[in-house]
Amino acid sequence: MPTGWVRSLHCKSNVSDDVIIQPKPSLSISKLRLPRSCTRSHSQPLKDSIFPFPKPKPTNPKPEPRPKTMPVPPSPPPPLLSASLPSFVELPPDHPTHGVVQRIFLCSWSPDKEGVSFSGEIDRVFRIRHPIKALAQFEQYRAAVKARSAGSDPRCIADGNEMMCFHCPAGGEVKIGLSGYNGSDAPVKGIRTFSGSGGAHESVAQVKDMEKRAMLVCRVIAGRVRDDGIGANSEFESVRVGKEEIVVLDPRALLPCFLIIYKV
Repeated sequence: MPTGWVRSLHCKSNVSDDVIIQPKPSLSISKLRLPRSCTRSHSQPLKDSIFPFPKPKPTNPKPEPRPKTMPVPPSPPPPLLSASLPSFVELPPDHPTHGVVQRIFLCSWSPDKEGVSFSGEIDRVFRIRHPIKALAQFEQYRAAVKARSAGSDPRCIADGNEMMCFHCPAGGEVKIGLSGYNGSDAPVKGIRTFSGSGGAHESVAQVKDMEKRAMLVCRVIAGRVRDDGIGANSEFESVRVGKEEIVVLDPRALLPCFLIIYKV
């Protein structure tokens, strides 16, 4: 019967299905999933076995050598003006040295005239600090004076006949006629110094319209002092004019110590 044939055919088809082994679906490499328990260190060997390709080596580019720069030596500092010029330090009124300089200035104003005193006012007092070169030059001149005056004046032999004098810068230099000095009768330039502050002030009294004036207290190496008109043929370093004035012939003989600014 046709119905039985169909049934047997259907059975045969089922048998064939039972005999034929169906292939399992293939796993794609891209769909492989590692368990979460695998760490990064364990997964690396597995990747190396699945992907047998050489691992690229990290490239570390070599740093380019920098051009060598020669060290530049530091430029020398500019010369300081203080190395060749004196400096001025103002002394306050309550400073002990300020009081000493003030007393010397006032007491020597008119030592020979009673009742005549300084009627002005001392405004400021400065201490003068000299560079080493100026101090050395002053001492060299002292040594030369002592050597030239050996066996003559005891004061010159001791310290070059050093004394304290006053000098007004406004007075400048003066020309004096000294016969026999250096074998010539020509006028000689000298610097006017005074034993009293009043004499130094009078040396520039002709200067008018000056509210404030300046005066220096100096160390002076007078050396052998020649009285004016006496001993024309003798050797000397300075000349005495009158009672108070001494004219020194070498600027190295002066070393200013204090500057006094005063009003008259």
